[in-house]
Amino acid sequence: MKESAQNFIKRKNKKFEEELREEKSVISMKDIGGRGMRNYKREDWTFLRQSNLPDDKVLILERLKKVRKSGVIKHKQSWKEGDAVYRIGYFIVGQVGRAKGKWWWGQSCPIILRRDLLRLIKKAKKEKTIK
Repeated sequence: MKESAQNFIKRKNKKFEEELREEKSVISMKDIGGRGMRNYKREDWTFLRQSNLPDDKVLILERLKKVRKSGVIKHKQSWKEGDAVYRIGYFIVGQVGRAKGKWWWGQSCPIILRRDLLRLIKKAKKEKTIK
């Protein structure tokens, strides 16, 4: 039996809070040029169950802080350590292969209903994820 969206959100909140306390909340992303890495610290986040898939899709809005870069960065002028940026993503219950029945990070750009996008932004402002 798959984990409920409500329990998934509770578990991820706890994990993210622990990572934040332990200074382990750094997220590495490959630079667009493919020869460097950009590293961000997750400072805050807001979860929201998608209204038309409430048991299978959870949206997330994160505030990330630029902490370091390495290698060759394609657009150096876009990188200023300490800047805050925002990322919208999602987790979805997998349907095939090793992800089947498990909560999985969405690898594509999120597709969000207008009402859910507005609710996510409103909730993120209320929770102070968006400052």
